[in-house]
Amino acid sequence: MGGWPALPLLGALLALELGCPDSKAAAERAPARAGVTVPLPDGWVAQAGPDHSFRAGPKRQAVLRIDLWPGAGAELPRPEALTAWLGSGLERAHLEVVWSRTEEGASLVRYLLKAGDGGMEQPAMLGAKRVGADLFLCASFPGASEGEVEEAAEACAKLEWGGAPAP
Repeated sequence: MGGWPALPLLGALLALELGCPDSKAAAERAPARAGVTVPLPDGWVAQAGPDHSFRAGPKRQAVLRIDLWPGAGAELPRPEALTAWLGSGLERAHLEVVWSRTEEGASLVRYLLKAGDGGMEQPAMLGAKRVGADLFLCASFPGASEGEVEEAAEACAKLEWGGAPAP
């Protein structure tokens, strides 16, 4: 999976390191892939990002971002690959893995992103969920609490086709 292209997802994850503000979600609409169900915690709302990503979280801010990679479901990345891929892009921060797991077509990593100077520490998650022939990449946004990050990981793990079987 080392050949992954640069993603808007990585930009959101690295906002803590680079000091960039996260972008605000656009108007509310259905996820980009019709028929996909993302179980959200009570009080969370779903929105579409300006780049067609799916975003969800409490009304005050997006916590979870999901990007669709059509046709990429054949190769589900293991948690170790997700961690290595994310860590390779960090220069002024490092990752401390809190937990990682693979379950029912999902690979998830929950970690702390720590500033290199021993300063800020941010809980975060990165995941991949295979649904049919597609791969969905999930990540938390900077500013999410530990509880919200855990809820984001759970939502990613339970993402599924609603109704008809996955193509």
